[in-house]
Amino acid sequence: MSLFAASLRRRAVTLVQLGVWLLALWNGARALALWQQREWLRHLPVVLDARWRLAAALVWLLLMVLAAVVLRRGPRSARQLVPLLLIIYGVLELSMMLAFASTLPAALPIVLYAAFVGLAAWALWRPSAPPQPSSPTVTQGGS
Repeated sequence: MSLFAASLRRRAVTLVQLGVWLLALWNGARALALWQQREWLRHLPVVLDARWRLAAALVWLLLMVLAAVVLRRGPRSARQLVPLLLIIYGVLELSMMLAFASTLPAALPIVLYAAFVGLAAWALWRPSAPPQPSSPTVTQGGS
């Protein structure tokens, strides 16, 4: 692998790791807000109970922190599961927005998240080094 390609790959993995940490921070802030407003939210006529949303935010916080740690120190086989985790998270969040929001979600955040997942898949699923062509064997000629 060339030096430029290796550097580009390291930067892409670092960018994915930063994005996963930001998603963990987002879910942590969501869990904190839901915890602080639990009494007020309990009396609202919402379809999805705030306790379920709090539990989901805590689970996603834990999974995103675990994914960020795996990206930093984990084995390569575990790193390849991070884009799948991001896809599952995105699909579940989008389905929650579509099911429980009164308006449709904006297209730009969805497109940006899809681009982030695409970057994660590209950075983590591509081979670390291109396959080397086998060199021909040189034999001593003889009669």
